[in-house]
Amino acid sequence: MSDIDIFISNGTCYAGIKLLADPLMIPCGNVAVDHIACCQASDFCLESSVCFNADFGVTYISGCTDPKYDHPSCPNKFSDTKTPWLGLSYCNRTSNEWVLCDQKKKPATLTQPDPCYCPTDEADRSMIISQSSIIQPTATLPTSVGESIQFFKGYYPSFKSSAATTTASITDTAITSSSVSSSPTDSAVAPATATDTNATDIPGNSPPSNESGLSSGAKIGTIVGAAAGTLVMVAIIGGLLSLWRRRRQQQLQNEEEARAVDNFIHGGTKSGTASEADPLNLGLAVGTPKDASHPNTPTLSELDCKAARPWSLRSELDPDASTRSSSTAGHGAVGQARPAPSELAAHPIAELPG
Repeated sequence: MSDIDIFISNGTCYAGIKLLADPLMIPCGNVAVDHIACCQASDFCLESSVCFNADFGVTYISGCTDPKYDHPSCPNKFSDTKTPWLGLSYCNRTSNEWVLCDQKKKPATLTQPDPCYCPTDEADRSMIISQSSIIQPTATLPTSVGESIQFFKGYYPSFKSSAATTTASITDTAITSSSVSSSPTDSAVAPATATDTNATDIPGNSPPSNESGLSSGAKIGTIVGAAAGTLVMVAIIGGLLSLWRRRRQQQLQNEEEARAVDNFIHGGTKSGTASEADPLNLGLAVGTPKDASHPNTPTLSELDCKAARPWSLRSELDPDASTRSSSTAGHGAVGQARPAPSELAAHPIAELPG
């Protein structure tokens, strides 16, 4: 027994005596523990072997795991023993009674139900289940047999011999089921709507509130977190201000340099001197440059009484003149030009007598 998983859906479902139900109809527990009612996969199992389908908003009964269909967990289908499932409609403003509604096409699984209502006259109510308007849920079924069931608080299973430790999910909810309408005109077991006061709904219990308020540790944590957040904000603002000051200072420096360059280029006087020193060491020329130096090349006039001797005469009188002249010219003297011969050199000169 200890190896049996009592928290899974396990077993075969029957819609009547030896009448197998559709495979989508699965047990609301493990048949190894005991016979139990069956509902469609993924639906809610309720008390009194009742089921609820959220897709169509249908409260219904289906079958059980007992092939003889005589176990207390097998829902009473009265004369409709071969009907796979029967819808339920709550009788409003009366004692806690639900009437069963047959489905003409007898579908094997849940579909949009046929119209169903509770007769006003109690004498006309033939198939009745005694249950309050709020039928408590016991479990939520998985999608197939062999998977885990989510049992609701107070309904997790145990072996009859000893209680088993439960590890199933526990949820506090209640399923409010009611008839769609109490009037006999075109009423059906239909999905619940927000405006239908007679519709079936599944309210959830809100978690209990913490009446004692925050603990001292939580308060301290809140204060520390707020202080840390304030410090971070101050650091961010300080960084932004510092960045703005640096950019502003750089902008002012750039503007000052631009003005200095403009004054340096356009601020010179007529005499050619700059109004201020080169601020950025641009090396620009300022003022009017002086004329380039020229070699000293004196020119002899024809009427110059102190003209140099003709070359021919100098060569005769000064034997070293030609040597010096050629030596000087041969070494490429800079800034000295040989004087041009005068017109006297063009006339022959007689030697002086004696």
